Amino acid sequence: MTLQHMKNPEVVLENAHRYLRPEGRLLIIDSYDPMRECSYKTPYLDEAMAKLQSKNKEIVKGNRHISFALQKSLMDEELSPYYEIESTNLTYDGERENSSDDLMIRSEQSGRDYLLYNLLFFQLLKKVWNIEIDFEAAYEEASYFSQNVDSWMRSGKHYLILKKASRHPPI
Repeated sequence: MTLQHMKNPEVVLENAHRYLRPEGRLLIIDSYDPMRECSYKTPYLDEAMAKLQSKNKEIVKGNRHISFALQKSLMDEELSPYYEIESTNLTYDGERENSSDDLMIRSEQSGRDYLLYNLLFFQLLKKVWNIEIDFEAAYEEASYFSQNVDSWMRSGKHYLILKKASRHPPI
């Protein structure tokens, strides 16, 4: 579930709580660009992401840090009667919890998927958000990653796995 795009994330969490089995799990994945790393420079992808962030700020679309706010409220016991944090890759202030838990993409495993994802992403930037980028250069950058077997990338995602609390009051 990506909460950062939801208008009322509290309602989403209430509904998830209602439908989850006792001790059921809820996976939340949100973007966290400062954790995005790559084995080589990606200036065109970085530029595209910066332009998209700027557009999203203009239209006030969602909260890109909702998963951190949720994690903090669970630690501050606001939501702890309802959910428990089972696993996460980052602390609520954005530091790595455990580097082995990072979501990592390796070219030999998913290079073609990475290339296709980026081609789609670059097309959406142009057609949906009217963001101009150097498509040819961006394609070369993504192709290099997909063809180089030593390439790796940490995706810049924050994930939380929440478990429905075993004893909880109704929401």
